[in-house]
Order: sequence, then C-alpha cells, then structure tokens
Amino acid sequence: MKLLPYDTMTIHVPLPVESVQELLRQHVAPVRWFRRGTKRVAFKGQVSESGFKISRSIEYRNSCLPFLDGTFEPEAEGTTIHVRLTLHPLVVAFLCCWFGSLVLFAIGNISPLFKDGEPMILFAVGGFAVFSALLTLIGFWAEVPKSRRLLSEIFAPPK
Repeated sequence: MKLLPYDTMTIHVPLPVESVQELLRQHVAPVRWFRRGTKRVAFKGQVSESGFKISRSIEYRNSCLPFLDGTFEPEAEGTTIHVRLTLHPLVVAFLCCWFGSLVLFAIGNISPLFKDGEPMILFAVGGFAVFSALLTLIGFWAEVPKSRRLLSEIFAPPK
C-alpha cells in the first residue's frame, strides 16, 4: 500500500478511438443524485471525446472510492488509454479542511501544553490524524484493484 491515494494505469486497445469511446459508454451510466438507475453498469460518470471521468458503481457507501480520470491517445495500431486513479476532488477538499483543522487545533494547544505539561491533547490530535489517514488509504487501496480489473475487462479481447 502506497502512502498517497494516487495510481496510474495504461491500457492499449487495438481499436480506433471512436470504438473505444462507444465501448466504454456501454458500461458507464450518468451520475444520478436522487434516485437509483434501473440499468446496472460497471461505472458511473461521463465519457467525452477526449477522455472520461468515472468511478465504480457500487451498492454501498465509500467516500474513498477511486475516481478514474482517463484520456484517449490515438495510435497507428489502436488506442492507448492513460488513466489516473485518485480520490474525488470533493473528498480531497474535505480532507484538506479536516487535516488543516487538526493542525490548527494542535498549534493552538502547544503553548498551554508547555505550561501545564499535559501532552495528552497532542496524542489525541495525532490519533485522529493517523486514524483518518488510515481510513482513507485503506478505503482507497481496497477498491483500486477492483476498478483496475473492471476497466481492463471492458477492453479485453473477447474469448
């Protein structure tokens, strides 16, 4: 497990870009905020001419689900797909606020700490930080292999 929730992958498909886009669109549904879709697909998000922004379609909650941001690169013998797996930008924004507030809380409590000699508050803040980081990393890295496998299966040649 890496310490940052970031990974990349490259897939070569022996099809033209238009065929790759259409194949991916068959497995991606638009994001629905208020109701579930009836069509069961592997991913939700959007596919455009230049790339895609998708995440795995799951039946449970996981804010640390990998967000796949990909681009299509046409080549003479097909298409190369470059994919970045990261946290969703809103999750990154929340984590920045969360860890920032922990740091500010710790800084605000350092000077009284030296007067009283009670370091327990810093241990609590450190514990919150470690727990939050582990929860994020475990949630992300547990889902990365599933997302990679599903995306690879979409573009695998038929058997």
